[in-house]
Amino acid sequence: MFGLFKKKSGPVITDKIWMTEDAKCRGLLQISQADPNIVIICWFQATLEKLNAAFPFNGTDSFVYMAGSVHGSMLRNKQLIFAEHHPLIEKEKSFLESHGITKATVHTSLDEPLLIHFGGERMAHLMRTLGMNENDPLENALISRSIRNAQESLAKKSVMELSAHSQGEWLKKICPAEIQCWQGLQPMRQTYVSDFYKTLFGNTAFAFFLCTSSLDNLSRKAEGNGPMKP
Repeated sequence: MFGLFKKKSGPVITDKIWMTEDAKCRGLLQISQADPNIVIICWFQATLEKLNAAFPFNGTDSFVYMAGSVHGSMLRNKQLIFAEHHPLIEKEKSFLESHGITKATVHTSLDEPLLIHFGGERMAHLMRTLGMNENDPLENALISRSIRNAQESLAKKSVMELSAHSQGEWLKKICPAEIQCWQGLQPMRQTYVSDFYKTLFGNTAFAFFLCTSSLDNLSRKAEGNGPMKP
């Protein structure tokens, strides 16, 4: 009985995080070649154009779509993946719910504008320092949480529907300069944190976990989303 009053959980979004956008494009190409039922959704025209240019064959328009042009029949018996995040989480949730989709995978890269605003390039540097392969996507709950925090922060700054050719253009329209201020807290990570954790624990995966935890704490403090966690 009490279950009737529980708030419904929204669609489940899983992040596949690539070190670079070029690596992501190569990965999406491999995924689409391996499964003809894949449909790739883009939020911005610039991303669609980049994928069309990156895929070495014609006909990409048969499985790569702009989110705004999608209707139900396109997704029937298909597996949907996103080629990028929309800066606003509610846009993603609304799209999924309107098409009756309960879970989806978003492929993003650390050098995309949304993540650059929140330290993605420095995270990519850390991944290289720890010897990670740029052609292998990463699933990391702490990075995913940082992305959600960023989207929630942007939602507070966005007061109207915006149109933009690219994710970077969207962010330039909505983001004041101070949104990047917390990046000033990060140089210590490149010069100290990664080497310290790696030397102390001798385990690349665990070192990465601790470093991403440090990144998440710093971003939360600078964005005003809560105190740093112990």
